[in-house]
Amino acid sequence: MRKQQKKKNPFKVDHVRSIKMKAKAKQYTGKLKQLKCVISDEVKSTNEQLSVLEDIVRQGSKKDVENAQTNKDSNSKDDKVFQAAVDQYNQSKKNEADTLDKLATWTCK
Repeated sequence: MRKQQKKKNPFKVDHVRSIKMKAKAKQYTGKLKQLKCVISDEVKSTNEQLSVLEDIVRQGSKKDVENAQTNKDSNSKDDKVFQAAVDQYNQSKKNEADTLDKLATWTCK
């Protein structure tokens, strides 16, 4: 004789609970994807800022060589370039710190 198979009741508590858990998992997955996008954007912007800083530093070193040859006529310009590089670096550090603070307080709701 065959055992009678029980039909699953779609309104059973376990079934409803699993649907809710799946929905919550999808929600967390979506939030994690958004967070991943935010982090990747921040990393890209930081990399761009670093490349700009490298270019500024390289240009500054080339100008230093030229200035040494021309008796340092434009020291103030080099100082301005260096100060701009320092300011941009400080701004990037501030943005990085702000992003890390946001990540530290971020929660899935």
